[in-house]
Amino acid sequence: MKKIVFFIFVILFSVGIYLAWHVLLEKALELKLATSANDLLLKLLALLGVFSMLVLFQGVISSYKKRQLKRALQKIDAMNGFEFEEYAKIFFTSKGFEVSITQKSGDYGADLIAEKDGIKWAVQAKRYSHKVSPKAIQEVVSSKAYYACEKACVITNSYFTQAAQKLAQANEVILIDRDEWVRFLGGKR
Repeated sequence: MKKIVFFIFVILFSVGIYLAWHVLLEKALELKLATSANDLLLKLLALLGVFSMLVLFQGVISSYKKRQLKRALQKIDAMNGFEFEEYAKIFFTSKGFEVSITQKSGDYGADLIAEKDGIKWAVQAKRYSHKVSPKAIQEVVSSKAYYACEKACVITNSYFTQAAQKLAQANEVILIDRDEWVRFLGGKR
């Protein structure tokens, strides 16, 4: 039964192609877009070739952008903590913040102080190879009062544990993870 249905489908599809070709040829000759069936076929093949090249070119560009993004993430992953703080500063600056880096040690839980629209943010930057724990949330929450900030944020090249996400939500701490870096590096600022 399946073979019969498939055979009928093939016949109908072939008839459809023949009719479409016939109508297309008739219109092309009528509008003087082609002088013969061979001329029309050649023009259609040329159009198909141009379209195929455009699709191929778009695929090459997309592949190149993915490789560039992967390299950028690998660079971030290879940074030390201080380099990551500098890179986080670039991230916030690109979003319109004025940013200063706190002292390297004894920073009371904030690596950056960012300000935008009169609102000060305490920012903890964590360059980790594993998920960020609630400790980072605790640190940045405690730094808000010390630096007289209204908001707090933790930025990482990784992701956050579920416990960290819950604690951040309870304390209204903004979390910026690897997915946000991907959007940033991909030009979706």
